[in-house]
Amino acid sequence: MFRVTNILLVSLAIMTACLSYAVKYDTQFKAETLEQLGKQISKEMEGLRVTNVEWNYLTRPERLKNLASMRPDLQTMSLSQIVTPDEVAARIPLTVEAEIDDLERTTIRKFSSLPRQKPNMPIKGSMPQ
Repeated sequence: MFRVTNILLVSLAIMTACLSYAVKYDTQFKAETLEQLGKQISKEMEGLRVTNVEWNYLTRPERLKNLASMRPDLQTMSLSQIVTPDEVAARIPLTVEAEIDDLERTTIRKFSSLPRQKPNMPIKGSMPQ
């Protein structure tokens, strides 16, 4: 009886040690992943700050005024130039399919006008004559 109890307690101690080992290294792995994500978030936040500073620099009123004065042909925008997305879709002249069809037709016309030549090399698997 005493021997069976010792074997069970030793087995329980070994299983507990294995479980503790697995939990410890799983926790360390997740902590490293969390640290990497934190660094990545910091890097992205820094990029956003830089982009915001660049935007503020490029849209300064003095700078835009100077750029506009360099182009005397520019006019101020009127309200009639502002449209809704539905109006934009209605103004698109060709659909993508129509553009592809036009491209196919022009390509076929180009290649059909070229003179046909016989290949100099025999086709693989055919006998030379």
